[in-house]
Amino acid sequence: MSLENLLAIQRLVRHEAGRAVVLKLLAAADRNLADARVTAISAENRFATAPCHSRRALTCP
Repeated sequence: MSLENLLAIQRLVRHEAGRAVVLKLLAAADRNLADARVTAISAENRFATAPCHSRRALTCP
């Protein structure tokens, strides 16, 4: 299914992000990359927290 189809059936909403939003997402990505480099926790726990970090980056205020 194409993006145009998803827009047509309203499963996707067109959104234009401003500079502040993009900078916030990039900062969250930088934090997540830094967190992934922490070796004081097991690889299993680093992997387990990845989805949490992804959601935080997309939904943090």
